[in-house]
Amino acid sequence: MPDSTLDALYKDKEMLDAIANRHWGEYAVPDRNFQLRYGLDGTFDALHRIEQRRQAEPSDLKIHFDFLTSQQENELRHVASHESERIGDKLSTLAYHQRSENAPKADEEMKKGGQLPSKQRKPTI
Repeated sequence: MPDSTLDALYKDKEMLDAIANRHWGEYAVPDRNFQLRYGLDGTFDALHRIEQRRQAEPSDLKIHFDFLTSQQENELRHVASHESERIGDKLSTLAYHQRSENAPKADEEMKKGGQLPSKQRKPTI
């Protein structure tokens, strides 16, 4: 897998973690492609509609809008957490396969030079 794809997955995971662990308004709203990719578009749309109605309606409905925002925020955090976990599993699997592919190379190095490559050298006691 190209490095740019892995970098994109890491960045997506960071953004999903931020959404899952912060409150509405404490992070930048991701672009529409990101929202669609992870199924967050409906919840973000609902939050924006609630904010628009909050500004248009009288202030005595504040508690009602706070409740609606809270419900949508909980849904958003739940989905973001689930998607972040899914990406984390995918990244772990990719790292495992990459280590598996590099293992025969390390064995060849051991047979040729008698020592492990510098990254995998065992400490001497």
